[in-house]
Amino acid sequence: MAALHASSCACGVRHNHRHLRSRCLSRSSPSLRCAAFGSRGAASGSSSSVRPARQGEVQAIAALFVAEFFFKGKPDQYDGSEVRALVQAQAADMRKRYFGSRYDAALLVVEDEDGEIVACGGVSVTPRDADGVFAFGVDAPTPTNGGSTAPVIANVAVASSARRRGYGKKIMAALEDQCREWQSPESWLLVELRNGKAQSLYRKLGYVSTKLVRAVAFELGSDGKVVGGEPRTLYMRKVLNPLLGLVLNRDPFTPTNLALGVVVAVAYASGATLSTDDLYQWLVENIDINKI
Repeated sequence: MAALHASSCACGVRHNHRHLRSRCLSRSSPSLRCAAFGSRGAASGSSSSVRPARQGEVQAIAALFVAEFFFKGKPDQYDGSEVRALVQAQAADMRKRYFGSRYDAALLVVEDEDGEIVACGGVSVTPRDADGVFAFGVDAPTPTNGGSTAPVIANVAVASSARRRGYGKKIMAALEDQCREWQSPESWLLVELRNGKAQSLYRKLGYVSTKLVRAVAFELGSDGKVVGGEPRTLYMRKVLNPLLGLVLNRDPFTPTNLALGVVVAVAYASGATLSTDDLYQWLVENIDINKI
């Protein structure tokens, strides 16, 4: 998942969650912000735990993310000044996004049995315009003229030494729980098209691609230098309600999902013929899906 995304990407997503806007525009209390993932402190058979990051840990978390995302766990093989500069930029972005935003935001970490941070991930309620284009940064405008807000998961990374222990799924589950605590019917993420491993994980967790865009982000050039770029990036969405997720968190063009879509459309829309996106928009605007 690319770091430091700017707001110049384009997306044609048509969802308009007006009811979510009023719930997510203001920051919640610390107790509320921590409630969602507190129950996931220790997984069955594991002594690792998920907890909210402290602001004083941002530099170390940024170093972990940069090492794994940009340098594939081998930052020592690259120019030290480039690595340090990128860590500083990433840390500054994390402080603004998760500790300086006027919207709800949370940065989480996973600690192993020795108390070492082995995974991280963040989620921030982010404004978007009527076309579904997210605007990142503390200066992002309040949504107007059909705009809305939605939680975007970002900065997910697992230390190379801690792979294949379920930490990626654990941090994602905690981030989604936080979205539910904010009464959001969905969670979003942006992932670079070339990052096939991440896409595979997210699809297994129920995320569906909605749009391919060009997003401004830092990337590593062929010479090992960090440069600004516009990598092709997928917008991916997951409906958090389990019942609706059976229909909407899968490829809309599979026979099974088309059949399920018809059944739900008949049940909820009096037999109207709807696309998956139209059906989802109708359900969100007419039904409190958090209570289904």
